[in-house]
Amino acid sequence: MQIHIHENKDDMGKVVAEAGGEHIRNAIFARGQANIILATGASQFEMLEQLIGLSGVDWSVVTIYHLDEYCDIDIAFIGIGENGHLAFNDPPADFGATSPFLLVEPDEKSRQQQAGEGWFETVDDVPKFAISMSLHQILKSEYLLVTVPDARKSDAIKATVEGPICRECPASILRTHRDAALHLDKTAASKLEYFDF
Repeated sequence: MQIHIHENKDDMGKVVAEAGGEHIRNAIFARGQANIILATGASQFEMLEQLIGLSGVDWSVVTIYHLDEYCDIDIAFIGIGENGHLAFNDPPADFGATSPFLLVEPDEKSRQQQAGEGWFETVDDVPKFAISMSLHQILKSEYLLVTVPDARKSDAIKATVEGPICRECPASILRTHRDAALHLDKTAASKLEYFDF
């Protein structure tokens, strides 16, 4: 897994959007179309703003799916949750699940994150169950562009990059993917030991 650290969310969003745009254009050139996965988390806002403004992308031949909806996608733009989750694959994640989608029960930390980001007014308003793309299905994407800003995710990033690949940090499985790029702002990367800021 490649790791890129950026000064701030805006810089990170621009770089990830440009990298994604290149992969999208390449898929269109090779097959006449592209399929992409987009996460809707707050970590994706700056990247999405840049992505929609890219030149040279024929959006009429791009099919976009939400992270929790579809399979066999070319490029996945995803984030990592505060507890290390990918989609709603919360710890301890099922690394052996091969179904494209799973009915899951988000853990308390994940539910708190949903309320904390403003998706729901209170934790009690967050639904108890969700349908999530499985880790197996996410890893089937040709390219994974992972965007993670904010200090509140620094523990999850440390576990993802420096901890063992394990069910307790679902995002650690990204290290097994052949072409995953992890883009962090300095605050998300602040607890990594191997990087000099």
